[in-house]
Amino acid sequence: METLKFLLELLKVRTPNFADLMDIIIMWALFYWVLKAIYRTRAMQMAVGLIALFLIQFFATIFNLNVLSKSVGSLFTIIPIVIIVLFQNEIRNALASLGRRSGIEFRGNSQQIGHILDPIFQATLKFSAKKIGALIVFEQRQSMSDLIETGVALDAIPSYELLRNIFDPSSNLHDGASIISEGKIASSGVVLPLTSQQNLPNYFGTRHRAALGVSEEFDCLVLVVSEETGRIRIAKGGEFTPSLEPTEEALKIAFNSLIDKQETESDLTTARRIAQFFSSKKLEATEKEEKDESI
Repeated sequence: METLKFLLELLKVRTPNFADLMDIIIMWALFYWVLKAIYRTRAMQMAVGLIALFLIQFFATIFNLNVLSKSVGSLFTIIPIVIIVLFQNEIRNALASLGRRSGIEFRGNSQQIGHILDPIFQATLKFSAKKIGALIVFEQRQSMSDLIETGVALDAIPSYELLRNIFDPSSNLHDGASIISEGKIASSGVVLPLTSQQNLPNYFGTRHRAALGVSEEFDCLVLVVSEETGRIRIAKGGEFTPSLEPTEEALKIAFNSLIDKQETESDLTTARRIAQFFSSKKLEATEKEEKDESI
């Protein structure tokens, strides 16, 4: 009865002030940030379980179910420690996302961007035709330095020959991922975290699960070539694009549509530079066609 009276007191309407408004806005912002951080991760399942426990505790208190209320209440004392131990990686990445960089990967004009992307797309198409598995991660605003350090450091400009050697089936680096950071292949042979999603197609192997897993934890783009079918897909935010046509144009369109398009006043980000590069390429092709027709 006392609990019911307390709830009724809370429900009494009063005129909200500025502090109440700010309180609501801040709480909703924190709630949204937490949901966004744990969406499509193992922590989401834990969050659902915690909400269920909270509801059980709430109704047990209202209906004076003392044994149940005390039992569930005792769980809440150890849950924070369990969360920290089980989800230390997710917590670290969520906190790291608060300090994401504004400018990323590649620097230079659109022509320089083309020199970086062209060999990657060329290698991807060759891998697809020969059914050679490949996993290439493009770092965006969120730093992937922790993962980069676990692989074999290269710090090399991307080229078809280098990528061919990396993903050659006889290479020791073949089964790992290559991470592109600041316009270079920063590291290869990187072991990526696997997704915990259970409802994936049977033809998605470890390489695809790794692509989804790393895209769930970072804001990266992941280019995947299946060694079983040769199909090309891009992962972002824990989701795959449909299988892409094995053409350079299809890769450019998909890449340009997925990459984050943000810029600062002082410097264009990689995304904008890539977008400009693709636009200039398309404009050059159109002008060439018009010139040929006039001739």
